[in-house]
Parts: sequence; C-alpha cells; structure tokens
Amino acid sequence: MVFSMIFKPKERRAILAMMREAKKRGVEIDELADLVGPFELMKLTGQYPDVDVTKHGLVPDAQVVKEFHTDPALKNASDAAKRGEWQQAAMLVNATWGDWETRGKVVSRLAAIAADDDTWLKSWQQAEPGNPHAVVVDAEALVYLAWQIRGGKWASETSAAQFAGFERTLHKAEAAAWQATELAPADPTPWSTLITLGRGLSVDHEDFGRRWQGLMERAPSHRRGHDSALQYWCAKWQGSHERMTAFAREGAAKSPTLSGLIIRAAYEWEDANQRVWQEPWVRQGLETHLAWLSADGADNHYVHDDLGWAITGLMRTKRDAEAIPLFQRLGPYAGGEPWNYHSDPVGYFCYQRASVCLAAKKR
Repeated sequence: MVFSMIFKPKERRAILAMMREAKKRGVEIDELADLVGPFELMKLTGQYPDVDVTKHGLVPDAQVVKEFHTDPALKNASDAAKRGEWQQAAMLVNATWGDWETRGKVVSRLAAIAADDDTWLKSWQQAEPGNPHAVVVDAEALVYLAWQIRGGKWASETSAAQFAGFERTLHKAEAAAWQATELAPADPTPWSTLITLGRGLSVDHEDFGRRWQGLMERAPSHRRGHDSALQYWCAKWQGSHERMTAFAREGAAKSPTLSGLIIRAAYEWEDANQRVWQEPWVRQGLETHLAWLSADGADNHYVHDDLGWAITGLMRTKRDAEAIPLFQRLGPYAGGEPWNYHSDPVGYFCYQRASVCLAAKKR
C-alpha cells in the first residue's frame, strides 16, 4: 500500500524491474547501473525509446559493433600487429607516404594498438633502428598510452599518480615526435601529434603557434591536426568559446573537408550556451557539411566521424528524421565520433538511433 502511494505506476514498474534484475544477478539495486550500463538500465526500466529501428532500414541493435573495418589492408596490418607481427604494418605505413590523410588514419589506428601492446612496434624498431616511419607511430602510440594512464574521468576523480604518469609519458611522446620531424622533415604526421601534445602539456599560445605553423607548412587542410587544434582552443583547455569558434569558422571556410569543425565547436559550447545551435553560422555550417557528405565527402577517410557529427547537428536542431538516412549509411558501425566519447559507444549509438526513429514516427 505504502509502495503504491509513493511511486506512480510507471515508476513502480521500473523499480520492480530493477529489483528483479538485481536479484537475478546477485547484487544490490544501487550496484546495477554500474554493472549493466546506462542504456541497458533504460531498457530494463522502460525508459528506452520503444521503436523498431529495422522498420526504418537500420540494422538490429544486436548487430551493432564498435569496430568495423572498411579498409582490408589496414585490417590485415592491424590483425598482424595484434599477433605481434610488424612487417605488414611497416609496409602499410611506408606505402602511405605522400597521402597524408591516409597516413594519419593508418598511424592513428596502429598507434592505438601499440598503446595496448607494443610488442610488434618494438620488434620493428629493433629490426630497423631509426626507421622514421616507426618513430612516427611510436610518438603517436605514446600519446594514446598517456591518455590511457590518465583515464577519462574528471580531474577531481583522477589520482596524483595518474597525472604524474600522464605527464611523464607525454614528455616521452614529445621527444619522439620532435625526433620524427627531423627524420621525416616533409611528413605532417608528427606535427599533428605535436598539436595533440600541445593540448595535453598545456603549452602557451606562442609554443602552440610554432607547432601549428609546422603543420600548416606541410598540410594546410590536415584533418586530424585541425580536430586536435580545435580541442586546444576550447575553453576547457587553453582557449575560450570565442577563440574556438573563430578557429572552427576559419577552418571551415578554408575547405569543405573541415566543415565538421563548426558542428564540433557548437557541441563543445552547448553546455554553456544552449542557443548555440540556433546561431546562423552553426546552421549554415551544418548545411555545408551535409552537402559535402552527399557529394565529394561521401567516401572520405573520416566519413564515419563526419556522419556522426552531421547526425549530432541534425538532432540538436530537431531535424531527427533527416538523421535516419545517415544512420543507414553508418550501418553497424558505432566506433566513430561522437559515440566514442561515451563510455558505452554501442549503447549510446543504439539509443540515438532509437530516439531519431521515435521522433520521426511521431510526426
């Protein structure tokens, strides 16, 4: 009787569902959220959008994955590296010389693997001491490792030991990146790494400007470099909302390949300014980005991220139905941005898909 008075019927059903699931798993009810994740908990409690996404041409939730390779050569090299074999990775990195966007993507992927287990990278460096391609990968791998050591929690929840390890590893990455610029002076890739390091090490604007100049001299529209620089100019790092916005608008005006910077900037600003999505420069930036994705940008190296940012812009501007074809293009892949900003990329991706389908259904 008291239970029914305290909770409304819908809330009561949610609590009962949580109690049943907690009992089945042998845990306390307040431990359940950490165990199953936020989106699974929403399904248990009936708060998850009730819609069949397959009726909108989307793959079932059960088929959604975090990793999805569309580049066979990169997949083969990645798989070999995970087995501790370096030759395929070395050949692939060597082959990217001059195609800087492909090189950035390949180096980033292999560096992430090396951050988890660098057996293959160490073997490569031992077999070919001073190989500039290996040093480029090593510098980026140390950046990934540094962020792993720090963790993704707020500063108040990060230990002094984590911060010390983070800074120590970033300095190792810095040394490797500068070495790479000397060994491969025409390569913009280590300069892109230095941009990321500038943010992590909180270098001053003058120092950052030198790094930026080094990148721009080699690749004026370098995608990964611009993405990293936008983060540096965020208010939470070394800039401000206004400085970040100016940087995003300058980049987007330079090349349609950088049109997503506008949406990224709005995403960074939205907590402090909910009306940012109504700004004309954001609306126009979204239109430019969508037009590019339907034409020349349809199969660019970062198309999964670009689709993710386009979907974000459409959802924030209440154009949910227009996001469905973009989710169709993404298929089962939930590993791009901004999904990978979340601790549960697959759950976040599926929740967003269900949300846009429900919104479209209601219209």
